[in-house]
Amino acid sequence: MIFASANPLTKQILEGNASEETINMVLERVAPLSFFETLEIAVFLSEDEKFSKKALSLIPSIPYTSLISYAERREADPKVLEFLTYLGINEGRGELIEKIIRNPNSPLSSLLLIAERGSTQDLEILISTQIKLIAFPELIEGVKRNKNLTPFLSAKLREIEEEFFLKVEKEDKKLEEEKPPIPEPEQLSEEELNPEVLPSEFIEILDPEEKKSLSKEKYSTWFRLSRMNVSQKIKVALLGDRNERSILIRDPNKIVALSVLENPKITESEIEAIAKMRNVSEEVLKKIGTVREWVKNYQIVCSLVKNPKTPIHVSLPLLGRLLPKDLRDLSISKDLPDVVKKTAKKLLDEKK
Repeated sequence: MIFASANPLTKQILEGNASEETINMVLERVAPLSFFETLEIAVFLSEDEKFSKKALSLIPSIPYTSLISYAERREADPKVLEFLTYLGINEGRGELIEKIIRNPNSPLSSLLLIAERGSTQDLEILISTQIKLIAFPELIEGVKRNKNLTPFLSAKLREIEEEFFLKVEKEDKKLEEEKPPIPEPEQLSEEELNPEVLPSEFIEILDPEEKKSLSKEKYSTWFRLSRMNVSQKIKVALLGDRNERSILIRDPNKIVALSVLENPKITESEIEAIAKMRNVSEEVLKKIGTVREWVKNYQIVCSLVKNPKTPIHVSLPLLGRLLPKDLRDLSISKDLPDVVKKTAKKLLDEKK
């Protein structure tokens, strides 16, 4: 619980080191806490039979706008998001449920609850996200059991099943039959890790630096992922480690690549590295440019606008945030579109 952990007083409670007197002081609001800290502590203590009643009595004191704000934060605690899901479902809080659906950190248990008990509006939002439905087919089954499922949404659900399960299964089988044999990692020595021996599909996803130092670990990961179908890749993209993310972000399937950005473990340093890549989908760069937390990071903004692959409508609004030195570099770049260079030059002149 990131917010409560930052406060020395509430941190004691989370670690089980607080006295009963300290806990009561927090629950009786003697100690000043932010709304986020109050929410996390209330949820944490709600599981303790001794303090549960008092802890839950704190929830109504938290403004609904603060609950919304918490639910949309990528660093929100999964246990708190699960609690808010029950609250949102029971009280018909559609805006709160929408934030939970869209939060990469929301646990599967929350999404299953929404799938089975959410309103028609909740189901519409859940189905529109697609990515999580493809990664976790149990969500589709949950939606089917929901009494609020309309014929229109049921048809949408069938489209997803046909597109990403039935159709993909046939295409995967066909590709498998047509695909030339790929050397298994165990068959290769370190000396054989070179572009002449390795499959072109693997070499194409690497940037120049990676090609200089090919690793067996990276090839092994790529080999394993290459044997997966789209829904399996999406699941790994959402839950996988850094090495898996670095490969799947460059997957030719845009939905797979975009799923990497929904992984709750992804770091800002990874996002900065992705923003520099010229072998990722434009959709990936576009998505990065729309996430508020990421575009607060100057290095990410800088990497995006310096990348010629970034769509112009993403780059232009970000130029005003740059320092003169970076605007100067952009204005003389040989790789960027003229409109980006001219706008950078204009902004640079205005800052002189």
